[in-house]
Amino acid sequence: MAGLFAIAGAAFLLERTRIGGHLTGAVIAILGAIAAANLGLMPHAAPAYDFVFTYLVPVLIPLFLFQADLRRLFRECARLTVAFLVAALGTVAGVTVAALLLDLGSLGEAAGLAPALREPAVAGLFTSTYVGGSVNYAALGELTGLNRDASFFSAATAADNLFSAVYLGFLALAPGWRWLA
Repeated sequence: MAGLFAIAGAAFLLERTRIGGHLTGAVIAILGAIAAANLGLMPHAAPAYDFVFTYLVPVLIPLFLFQADLRRLFRECARLTVAFLVAALGTVAGVTVAALLLDLGSLGEAAGLAPALREPAVAGLFTSTYVGGSVNYAALGELTGLNRDASFFSAATAADNLFSAVYLGFLALAPGWRWLA
């Protein structure tokens, strides 16, 4: 738990630097945790992680919402909802194309799913994380049983975290690129 707090604190401080301001604290924290785990400074799995996702995250989300300006939230909600729906449909289309092009059915064999169910389960797993986040990913992993194949689920989680961090970094940096405008 101390390692998680240290990484979060470092990310908060580094966010105040010129480069850190472009990356955002969230991306710095994700990349820091990935690096710390792969360097052996932190475990890949621990009861503290379960504690954070089980108790802290559900408590912190309402605390952030208590500070929300509801009038502004409803005004801007319509535009954001349309953008979210377009992005979600794009994600579903992208995962569908990937499932058609790649053999996802060979993944997660040790999960105990019937071969015909593995490919839709794996596609749904990645769709859930890109549309709704890591909590959806974990819930669908449990619901489908894909988390029973520890090697697959660990590799899929690592790939998801790495590509999500790279993508979030890209999104944070993209507005500052003149050639993109």
